[in-house]
Amino acid sequence: MIRRIAVIIGIVAPVPMLAGEADRSFVLAAPPELLQSGVIDHLKPRFSLKTGIAVTLKEAVSPEGQRPAKADLWFTTAPLGEAVLSRGAQTWHLGANDDPDAGRFLNWLSSTAGRAAIDGFAPPEGPPYRPAAARRSARAAPPPEGDAEAGATLALDLCGRCHVVGRVNRMKGIGSTPSFALLRGFADWQTRFAAFHALNPHPSFTQVEDVTPPFDPRRPSPIAPMRLDLEELEAIIAYVAGLAPADLGAPLDAK
Repeated sequence: MIRRIAVIIGIVAPVPMLAGEADRSFVLAAPPELLQSGVIDHLKPRFSLKTGIAVTLKEAVSPEGQRPAKADLWFTTAPLGEAVLSRGAQTWHLGANDDPDAGRFLNWLSSTAGRAAIDGFAPPEGPPYRPAAARRSARAAPPPEGDAEAGATLALDLCGRCHVVGRVNRMKGIGSTPSFALLRGFADWQTRFAAFHALNPHPSFTQVEDVTPPFDPRRPSPIAPMRLDLEELEAIIAYVAGLAPADLGAPLDAK
């Protein structure tokens, strides 16, 4: 009996952190304006869900770009570090120390997913936030990391009722809805797909797990809801990356 109890205790006892195991977190300092607007609260869970890195917020003003005490990453209006966020005529830059987790957040903000997350935030008042012209914008966008094969199935199942996603349903889309090949022809196609849930008419019938708010009970989805998670969205984007853009004889106007 004693031996059996010992075995049970060994199963349920918490496993201690291994020596040298990294603490996946960092401290982000931001001015009151950004914190009160809700944009940081909008971005933080999306980054943490993707990376597993915790973000601790600290209110601090850094007009001259100086690092606030105990901050690994900090927003500043000084033209130092990387420009990541703009609103109207104001641009915020991010200063960073050598913390690798803070570096992941900085890279994420400049990625397609991060820029789409910024575009997807609707402030309760005032002008919208926009991704700033990134210092690394001349670089090619990183290839999507999703499962393209799974994305092909998901695109047909979830999007094929409205869009032509390929030859498999080329006669079954809605005539007024752009095909995936047409959308693939836009220079910002990755941003469009990553933020599709925020673009009309999708918000009225789309639920992205841990991203979109639940439907208002007073305004239920007018059609069978489209439900997916971020991993499935990445798979769809990976599938679209392999599609040939529609050849319409001239560059598409992204407006």
